[in-house]
Amino acid sequence: MPVCCERRCLIAVNDDAWLNLLAELAVSTGPGRDPKHGHSFTHSLAASTTIAPHYGWLGEDLVKLLIIVGSVMGTSEGVAHFLARELTDKFQPEVSLNADVNDLTRDPDELLLFCTSNTGCGDLPDNIMPLYLKLLSEPPNIAGRRYALINLGDSTYPTFGEAGMTLNAALEDIGAVPIAEPLVIDASVDRYPQKIALDWLREILG
Repeated sequence: MPVCCERRCLIAVNDDAWLNLLAELAVSTGPGRDPKHGHSFTHSLAASTTIAPHYGWLGEDLVKLLIIVGSVMGTSEGVAHFLARELTDKFQPEVSLNADVNDLTRDPDELLLFCTSNTGCGDLPDNIMPLYLKLLSEPPNIAGRRYALINLGDSTYPTFGEAGMTLNAALEDIGAVPIAEPLVIDASVDRYPQKIALDWLREILG
């Protein structure tokens, strides 16, 4: 992967900028409390609104949820594990840091959730890059598969969100069906990525 002058700085902002906030999250999102934060993503959510996890279109049975993570310093991995803990009311979640194309085809009823940060010059993290390259070179038969995508970036850089957009384009090119526009979380304004991601998922799956 080519190295550019942005690489080290972008990694630090995308991941390290949020690591110190993970401990705050448990307090900030406790019962009756809701953090104030800005949003830069397509689905606008009021910070004071709590969305009930009813997932009406999913039916009564627990749905398998595979959360595929692209992470460098651990922020997107932290978001993924937080979602896995919070979504057990309607899902059987599994977090994967080294998914391959076989994981995408093992169960046609499994919902796919991609959660990736951006690094370098708009690059995908190393741990998810092999999967992305397989989507291009040996595309799996996932036409019609439902998926959602969380894209963690930083708008102070010109390559803001490009890695997630690249992954989303590859999935759409082989026929996978997004259940919503990708969620873009901006490290420069969004202080609580885990809560933002959870509220968004509960809204789009409601």
